Amino acid sequence: MKEKYLGLLGNIFYQQIYSYENLYERLVLASPDLLIAQEFNLYVFNYLKQKQDDNLLDSIKQGLVIQALKSIPTNLKTYEYLKYLEKLYLQILKYFSEEMMISEE
Repeated sequence: MKEKYLGLLGNIFYQQIYSYENLYERLVLASPDLLIAQEFNLYVFNYLKQKQDDNLLDSIKQGLVIQALKSIPTNLKTYEYLKYLEKLYLQILKYFSEEMMISEE
């Protein structure tokens, strides 16, 4: 699924992205915040939604922001919060995707 995510980014931004690890390094680990990674996820989510892709959620779960959240060392109690945070994040993507579609009309 990470290869699909990379391919989608390449299609959206018209450039080849060779390494998920390199992209993650630049946009998550070396970045002061996750805003650019968030923007990438929003474009991928919107693109998949427009294509009515059945694997929309599976693909976006491989995105940079959710993977960054999952990389946080967790104990059992914190893990419960991450599940809810992931659901909230997906709802936020859906909301902003709908806003993008409205503004494009």
